[in-house]
Amino acid sequence: MSGKINVFCIVSAHFNSLKNLNGKSLSSLDLVTFVFLPLFLALCGAFFSFNLNKDLDSLLVNFGSIFTALLLSVIVLIYDQENRLLEKINKNPEEVGKVTCIKLKLLKELYHNISFSVLCSLMLVVMAFIHTIMPIEPSFLRVIIPFTSIELKLSWSTTLVTPMIVLITSNIVLTIIMVVKRLYLILITNNPGS
Repeated sequence: MSGKINVFCIVSAHFNSLKNLNGKSLSSLDLVTFVFLPLFLALCGAFFSFNLNKDLDSLLVNFGSIFTALLLSVIVLIYDQENRLLEKINKNPEEVGKVTCIKLKLLKELYHNISFSVLCSLMLVVMAFIHTIMPIEPSFLRVIIPFTSIELKLSWSTTLVTPMIVLITSNIVLTIIMVVKRLYLILITNNPGS
């Protein structure tokens, strides 16, 4: 894959931002929230053969498109906040407190989280498009479990594509909630009198 489109560094940086405040280990609660909960929802969707209809596909494409644009504008806000903070640090380096350092670290993590959300939103648009062009009549994949007489008929739509859409959508929603919370914390510490 071309280095220009390799986004592994963004995904890796996003999951590194889930570490505890000491920065050494991943928070187990965050791991459950941001990894296992979306996986659980996707597997439940696959197990119960949940499938999207065309209206929901259209809604998800709009959701992904709108959030991609909004999140890109939030990156500009964060860039502005970071520049103000760096300017403050450069003017008075001896007066830099612990709160300022934490805010700077939080802004960097927000870059990673928002970039990850933009990637997920783009993936959501692509997956919803793929789901839209799939035939209405489901095509089945026959899976025979070796050494048993069990034969499964799996639909590409309900076994692979829809669970991926559920996984991506739940990840976007959870990450956006985290981004909003972090932005809120940064902005209220800028205005201590309000």
